[in-house]
Amino acid sequence: MSKALLLIDRGSKEEDVKKEMSELCLMISAEGYYSQVKYCFLEVTPPYIKDGIQSCSADELIIMPYFLYPGLKLKSAILESERIAKELSIKYRVIDCLHYHPLLPKIINKRVEEAKSINGIGLSNKECDLLLVGHGSSDIDARLAFEQIYEEVRDDYRNASYAFLELDKPNISDGMHDLLSKEPEILIIMPYFLHHGTHIKYDVIKEVRDASKDARCKVIMTEHIGLTREMVKIIMDKTRGII
Repeated sequence: MSKALLLIDRGSKEEDVKKEMSELCLMISAEGYYSQVKYCFLEVTPPYIKDGIQSCSADELIIMPYFLYPGLKLKSAILESERIAKELSIKYRVIDCLHYHPLLPKIINKRVEEAKSINGIGLSNKECDLLLVGHGSSDIDARLAFEQIYEEVRDDYRNASYAFLELDKPNISDGMHDLLSKEPEILIIMPYFLHHGTHIKYDVIKEVRDASKDARCKVIMTEHIGLTREMVKIIMDKTRGII
């Protein structure tokens, strides 16, 4: 029985996001498990959910909301995909979002190690402070999922905290000032975002720059989560029901 996989992303006007999604689909296809791997967007730009579902032809369609944690947008994506699949009489299953997987904390630490190497920092993580930055949501389930990931990495660093770009507290400025008050030698900012979209390119960078003007330590920012072999493994595990 053939199976197709459809990843539903929130959506962005940034071409980098489309490139990342295309690359991700190719990486998953290379695993040889799915006959087709496609992506679509909930909003902002096509291909939209109906386009994505109609582009797949297989005995069964596996639909995965490509979101880091549950929230209002995720719930909208699920409801919309279920409505369209039923309307088109397609056999389908909706899988949980990324939410939690043991490899997600490892991706955070991997990005931190990469950033330290690029910036010539030889200190161990236990000698550095970390601020994990999430998007933020008014949905409590999203916050709890983000906090679960934070709890997995906090003890790996001298001090650690978290902050949100919008919709929740603490904001980035407050989170950074809290850690800077503890006089770190190195403060590492990790943007816990899937894509190199507008928030990473402009919003987070501006907030970090403004909050670090008077910093007496070196402040560096890692790459976002992005494309990694670990992410492919997470998606394969989730969609096959391994975790």
